[in-house]
Amino acid sequence: MGETFERQPESEKTKKPTTLVDVKKSVKKRRAALKAVKRDGLALRGLDDVFKKDKEVVLAAVKQSGWALSYADKSLKSDKEIVLAAVKQSGWALSYADKSLKSDKEIVLVAVKENGWALKYADKSLKSDKEIVLAAVKENGYVLKYADKSLKSDKEIVLAAVKENGYALEYADESLKKDKEVVLAAKEFVLAAVKQDGWALWRADESLKKGPEILSAYFGPSLSAERYKELSDDLNELDIGFPERFDINTLLEIIQNRKNLEKKEAKPLAVIIYPKADWNGAFQKNQMKELIKRGYRVVYFEAGDENTVYSSLKAATIDVDTKADLFVLGGHGTQTHTAMGAGDPAKGKIENEEFYINISDKEEMMALKDSLNEGSVVILDSCSSGKGKESADNTANLMKSVFPQSTVFAPTVPTSVEKYEYDSNNRVVKPIYKTLPKNVYSTEK
Repeated sequence: MGETFERQPESEKTKKPTTLVDVKKSVKKRRAALKAVKRDGLALRGLDDVFKKDKEVVLAAVKQSGWALSYADKSLKSDKEIVLAAVKQSGWALSYADKSLKSDKEIVLVAVKENGWALKYADKSLKSDKEIVLAAVKENGYVLKYADKSLKSDKEIVLAAVKENGYALEYADESLKKDKEVVLAAKEFVLAAVKQDGWALWRADESLKKGPEILSAYFGPSLSAERYKELSDDLNELDIGFPERFDINTLLEIIQNRKNLEKKEAKPLAVIIYPKADWNGAFQKNQMKELIKRGYRVVYFEAGDENTVYSSLKAATIDVDTKADLFVLGGHGTQTHTAMGAGDPAKGKIENEEFYINISDKEEMMALKDSLNEGSVVILDSCSSGKGKESADNTANLMKSVFPQSTVFAPTVPTSVEKYEYDSNNRVVKPIYKTLPKNVYSTEK
């Protein structure tokens, strides 16, 4: 066990030693404090405040653990010697440094070389410094996210980032996402990652995940190399950017149904539209495989904006003179907005209305009022889209006004669909959300 320190009353802490006995006690305590932080820098947390202001004690602590800087007195967080020692031990310690030192190039360079994530805490002026950013992305490519916009179009920077972490391509300037050398470097990283862990495919840039080699690594020896090439072409043609949402057989059926929209089958039709923006992989788990098993003809689209939602539903129904029995719209959402091609509206301001389905879209949606059958089901797989239930302006009531012939289901809280409930004829009756029944709004009469 390490040393334990009993905190003194405030009056004792501030009292200066006045006798030889007091001096000896003070020296003894200081030696004990030094011994403790040299063994475990985080022991600084439990020491009296007088030691958190003692430069020798704090320096010993941060040399053992950079994190100890968080417990140092404010006056020492602006001491360059202290902070430099801390970031040498752990780049993360930069987050606890005084603001004045977060713009010190020497300190920040040491920090990002030890841990690239330190770039996140650097002063804005240094996030546009090429030497700093290059050092950071070489240590952790993903921190390209925190670089100044001007450097996200610097090929040397981006190439270094994707070689270290292929997923960094997500944060590169659009001009470099099509650069052959950059994409190839990112592709090699992603390919290795997918072979190790299939879940890694979700994090890959869309330009990479549809490549034949990546698909083969993810789905395994299910298809020939030639067939994977065809699959890649189909995904590009149909603008399906999340093949990892399916097993291989479901994906192949989804593609066939999309390529043959006009085909007439004696099956109930399910039209499912999922978002292009999925920051946490919420739509990786879905019910499409089970729907197909239950006899549904599933037509799947991905949409990055409201117009694609409208045109997709129209293409699957009105344009081919048929109607859907089930319509599922997924997207990160709030009471009034469902995101298709933008960030989660629950996490910040609305970026651009065209990237969302929202309660102001009734006029556009009314053109689709005849796309669903009488007695059909509409499922909103979007957080809080039914909040306020029948008395509120919400996305569920938008759907109710457009599709009065349907029963609309939506959660009133942040949650997602767990499964569907079916009747004896294998028709969807309702969704089961990962929440209590009282938190689900239904327009069922």
